[in-house]
Amino acid sequence: MRTLHWLTLLSLTVGCSSPLMGADEGGLFPDPVATVNGEPISRDAYYLRLLRVAGEQVLRELIEEVIVRQAATKRGITVEDAELDARLAVEQAPRVAQRRYSEERYQAWLTIYKVGLRLQMLKERLVSDKVTVTNADVERAYNENRDKYPITVPEERRVSFILLPKDKETLAQQIRAQLAKQPEKFGELARKHSISRTREQGGEYPHYVRRSSNPGADERAIFELGEVHHISPPVRTTEGIFIIRLDDIRPRVEHTFAEVQEQLRDIIRRQQLMRLYAAWRDEQLNSAKVKVLMGTREPLAETAAEEALK
Repeated sequence: MRTLHWLTLLSLTVGCSSPLMGADEGGLFPDPVATVNGEPISRDAYYLRLLRVAGEQVLRELIEEVIVRQAATKRGITVEDAELDARLAVEQAPRVAQRRYSEERYQAWLTIYKVGLRLQMLKERLVSDKVTVTNADVERAYNENRDKYPITVPEERRVSFILLPKDKETLAQQIRAQLAKQPEKFGELARKHSISRTREQGGEYPHYVRRSSNPGADERAIFELGEVHHISPPVRTTEGIFIIRLDDIRPRVEHTFAEVQEQLRDIIRRQQLMRLYAAWRDEQLNSAKVKVLMGTREPLAETAAEEALK
């Protein structure tokens, strides 16, 4: 990119005489975002701190997104909703998020994830015509990565769970005590008490779970269960309190070349896409006419006024 001169935000230095910039001082966004013992923290101070900490990174990301969309429009490249849904169906991240988040939080996360995924698909399509994956590439990947996915698939587990709010420790202990005597009531208790969307299916989680490299407390508990039908003690997590039942174990499998060659071809293709896109992006950023307009608070005020009139 023609050097993206990140201009010093004069308003940050101006604000140094009053670090929190109280609401009574006016400013572009004078309404407070919080008060501490009655003393306000202004929205100005909040936004300017965000600019100082992450402003340059966010601006660079936005510039890159605009360049991608401009190039895609020029070349008639689009991502249809059906194509996005098909890609979403094979992504692992939504499955993990669906298990760990409440339904409301999962839907909010999914909305943001789909925006990023659509952009990623545009990036891939901008350079996809330069990708070449030979049979020799696939065979080499298989022979050199026999201990890695998807050649070797680790053990996977299927579970049901009851998710309770964080402040329901006593209820969690009561439910676990009842299940110790009546394990057949797991589904009934899930439908009655769980706050997860899986409550409608008696707590049954629809996907197999694979041990990750950085497991959360709930995942650790899943793989600590010794046998099918065993039920965990209450497990505290950032999402709430889990009570987990192990429903099935799918043992470790090592696939033949014929079984995984197309998956390997896709993995190699995506790796090439990432490298080709990085080179394309750098070339585009170097030639793009980028003008940074955030030197003072005045341009920010003009932008805010324009947004308010929309």
